Amino acid sequence: MKRRSVLKWSAVALAGGAVPLVRAQSPHIRLVVPFPPGAANDTIARLLADAIAKRSRRTWIVENKAGAGSMIGIDSVAKAAADGTTLLFGASDGLAVLPAVRPVMPYDPGRDFAHLARIATSPYVLVVNSQVSARDFAGFVKLANQQPGNMRVATTGTGTLGDMGTILLASAANVELTSVPYKGMSPAVNDLVAGHVEALLVTPTTIAPHLASGKVRALVVLGPRRSPMLPDVPTAAEVGLAGADVAAWWGVLAPAKTPAGALAALRSEIAAVLGDAEFRKAIAEKGFDVAPLDGDAFAKFAAADFQRWRDVARKAGITLKD
Repeated sequence: MKRRSVLKWSAVALAGGAVPLVRAQSPHIRLVVPFPPGAANDTIARLLADAIAKRSRRTWIVENKAGAGSMIGIDSVAKAAADGTTLLFGASDGLAVLPAVRPVMPYDPGRDFAHLARIATSPYVLVVNSQVSARDFAGFVKLANQQPGNMRVATTGTGTLGDMGTILLASAANVELTSVPYKGMSPAVNDLVAGHVEALLVTPTTIAPHLASGKVRALVVLGPRRSPMLPDVPTAAEVGLAGADVAAWWGVLAPAKTPAGALAALRSEIAAVLGDAEFRKAIAEKGFDVAPLDGDAFAKFAAADFQRWRDVARKAGITLKD
C-alpha cells in the first residue's frame, strides 16, 4: 500500500468514526498475569480473555510475568503506557496482603491503578493430612492445644495470604499454630500429603485432587458460605470463628492515568462477559465464585481488604523488608 493510500484511509476513518483507527493503533490487549502458567490467576485470566475475544474485535493476550511474589508483573503494569492496551490481572496477594506487610513497595495499589472490575473470589479452606487424627475443627483445636506449637501449617511464604490467614485463624481460635513457609504452593501441598506438615490453608480447587484421594481432609471453609465443592464442610461462622474469613480475589486493573473513555470501553467489555451464562459456568466448574464488582466498588473493596490485612499484620508485629 502506498503512503498516499494510507493517509487517505486514515482520513476516512476519522470522518466515519474512531473505531477503525483505534484497531489500527492497538490490535490487541495485553493482560499481564503476575504468576506462572497454571496458577489460579492464570486459569481465570485465560477464561476471561477467551470469553472477551469471542465478543471483541481485539484479541486479549495473556502474558505471564511472575517473580517477587507477583510484584514484578504488577509493577510492570503500573509503569506501562496508560493507553488502555496493557492491563493487570491482579490478585489479593499482590494488591492487598503484600502491601499490608511491606513498608516499601515498588507500586501503590491504590494510586497507581484504575480498577476496572473484580472477576472472581474463592475462600480458603483448612485441610489436614490423613495422619492427623482430628476429624473436625474442634478436634483440630484440641489436638493443637495438647501440643502447643507442634501444629505446623504450610504457607507459600511469609506475608502471603495463606500465612496471614494462618495468623488470623490462630487468633480467632485462640490456638498456637506454627507457619512453615515454602517457595510455592506445589511444594507446600507435597509436604502436606507426605506428612511433613500437618495442615494448610488453600483454595478448594487447588486441593481437590488430594481431597478426592483421601490423602487430606477439609475441616472448615474460611468464608461466609459453604463451598459448592465442599458442601459438607462447615464455614468459619458455623464453628464459632467470628471474623476469620480468608479469601482470595482476582480482578482487572489498568494504569492509573488511562483515559476515561478507554476505561469505560474496557469496563463495558468485561461487564458483558461477567453477565454471560457460559462464562459464569466455566468459572464455577473450575471451583471459583464469579463475584463482579465494577470500578469504584472494586476499588473500595480492595482498599478495605488491604486495611484489614494491615491491621492483622500490625497486631502480629509482622513487617517484611528487602
